[in-house]
Amino acid sequence: MASPETVLKEFLPSNEAKVYLALLSLGSASASEITERCGLHRANVYDCLENLHQKGIITIIVKSGKKFFETVSPDRLKVILAEKKRQISMVEESLDEVMPELSKRFETRKSKQLIHHLVGPEGLRTVAEEMLKEGEKTGILYTINSAGGFRSHLPLYFKQWNRRRVKKKIQLEFISPERRRTSEKLVMGKARYLPDTMYSPLTIEIFGDKCALFTYEEYPIAIFIENKNVAESFKKQFDVLWKVGKP
Repeated sequence: MASPETVLKEFLPSNEAKVYLALLSLGSASASEITERCGLHRANVYDCLENLHQKGIITIIVKSGKKFFETVSPDRLKVILAEKKRQISMVEESLDEVMPELSKRFETRKSKQLIHHLVGPEGLRTVAEEMLKEGEKTGILYTINSAGGFRSHLPLYFKQWNRRRVKKKIQLEFISPERRRTSEKLVMGKARYLPDTMYSPLTIEIFGDKCALFTYEEYPIAIFIENKNVAESFKKQFDVLWKVGKP
């Protein structure tokens, strides 16, 4: 079970969560008492108190000309969350309305970015989704130097992605180093193998008029290229390697 600190940091900025929890324990307290309890700089504490007060999470009481702060019932947090959900729902509806226009502008923009630098697991997912999207059009995907990086970094997503690939009837042809040879049969897939001495840490994915270059070391990095000529050049390289590779 998650701690109150963990949950509140999802709901409030980190410093505001610290100030709120400190005040919750203190009851009625001055800014200096709250500062001492939570260990933040006094200026940061004042900013957090102002923000919490605007959100209706705390109240201000003046005693003998001095400000004291108190929390209201924690039930107020649920009220605020409900309001955020309502606002998000409204924004989502508005976004759905303008999405066709945004997509149109994206497709007709004068200067298209042809090279995208993507990092981490989310970067892998972004390219993987593009591969399925293009694969539906062409019916086939090509991989040079398939070394299992995608599977090792995102094992659960890879299984789900591969099921979707098969369901969409997208063929996969890949070239791997000999050390990656396996008796496992890939559904809707063909493989050729090259000597391990030809192994490179760079994996190349070719899909339609697009391609991507991956390095799958400690932190995955992808360079996603939207250019027909570049994709065709890598496809020619694939064809040469496919001919010399062993089934």
